[in-house]
Amino acid sequence: MTTPTEEEINQHIRDRMPFDNPYPESEAREQYHEFGLAPVEYTCEWPEEYEHAPPEPFIELFWDHDNNLWALRRAYEDGVDDTSTMWPFSYLEEMEQKEVRNFLWKHDVEV
Repeated sequence: MTTPTEEEINQHIRDRMPFDNPYPESEAREQYHEFGLAPVEYTCEWPEEYEHAPPEPFIELFWDHDNNLWALRRAYEDGVDDTSTMWPFSYLEEMEQKEVRNFLWKHDVEV
């Protein structure tokens, strides 16, 4: 995958296709809000044994305008640090989906 333009990001979101994240992780929430993606809100008031952030390699989770879940996850490419990709939840591997569902279940968020 290559760094997409804003038009390409919109197209990927409409088509529910994965794409490379062109934004720094610290700006992802704000940038993807502009594309109609809303960060998944979950409480951090749970007992300490519950994770308060999505499990690795996930950075942030978003809902699109059709209530489809998206995951911003770290990309582990040889020799490339600080890269991430956006994935529709349905494209994640089964084990990754289970991890995300388990995390969200602990925070009363239904997928």
